Amino acid sequence: MGYTNEAEYERAVKFVANQANLLEATLPNGLGLNDDGTMALLKIGVAYIQQTGEMNIPIIRRILDQLKKDQPLMRDDVPFRSDRHLDFLTSIEAAQEMAKEKLRSFLQPVAADKDASGTSLLERFNARTQWLKANNVHRPKVEAAPAPPPPTPQQKVEAEVKARIQAMADRINSSVGKGWNTRTAQFRKRLLGEANELLTNGRTLGFVEKYVAEKIRDHENGSIR
Repeated sequence: MGYTNEAEYERAVKFVANQANLLEATLPNGLGLNDDGTMALLKIGVAYIQQTGEMNIPIIRRILDQLKKDQPLMRDDVPFRSDRHLDFLTSIEAAQEMAKEKLRSFLQPVAADKDASGTSLLERFNARTQWLKANNVHRPKVEAAPAPPPPTPQQKVEAEVKARIQAMADRINSSVGKGWNTRTAQFRKRLLGEANELLTNGRTLGFVEKYVAEKIRDHENGSIR
């Protein structure tokens, strides 16, 4: 099922928001999401309604728990989440791979690096790093693309024929002879057309390959007038 108009979509958004508000009221710490997380929860919920036509408190709770698991940086307890200096610090691996030069810059007691509360850049870095470790936030694993299935016998034949036709075309286009600027260019164009016509009219590929080879040999020997 899907949304047939804007009004229907807006009703779904309001319904999901209402369910989220009801859930928030029942949880000790609320939804526990930052602004980006709340928007993601609404989008996922609306998409769920579109796919299934269902939504209730248990469903929105499952969506919330899965979102926090898959996107931990959307939680509202991420330390210094809006700090541009820490944009790179999204996983334990990111902290471990941090360049030494960058780490040294974090160790410098620069007054300009302090935020409104007077927290130094190093303190903010340490707080974020400890949070990542405490919550076991690792870099998402990139799944390897599945290996393509082996070609069928028919596909193998088709690939071989395609390769032979391409090789024949390449041979025609690389043929040489006297009168390069006009005569050979015209010869190539004419022979490509003849080969295509022969194949279209049902001649076997072997016959056309032999025909092309003979024409090229005659042309390169200069026997064509």
